[in-house]
Amino acid sequence: MKILLCFLYFFFASMPGKENATVHTVKIEGMRFIPETIQVKPGETVRWINESKGLHNVIAADGSFASAMLGDKTRVFEFTFSKAGTWNYFCRPHRLMGMKGKVLVVDP
Repeated sequence: MKILLCFLYFFFASMPGKENATVHTVKIEGMRFIPETIQVKPGETVRWINESKGLHNVIAADGSFASAMLGDKTRVFEFTFSKAGTWNYFCRPHRLMGMKGKVLVVDP
């Protein structure tokens, strides 16, 4: 039984998982996403971090992802892109002020 448990532990521990996934960071500073456009590969994650004092969110123009307001309690939002394409996004409270960005997901 111990041998079986050891085998299962090492088998599952060696499997690729999210902890090995590439994560790209977009900073929210003032009324801007930095960088405004980011390029990733399918299966990679984008992490938005609110480094400003204001409240912001991240909303996909096509509705495929949406964060809660990022500010006092939650400052980070992540989304993993599974397929190639272009995703435009914006901050809902500041959309008319031009606070927008783009994720380009390209096959390697």
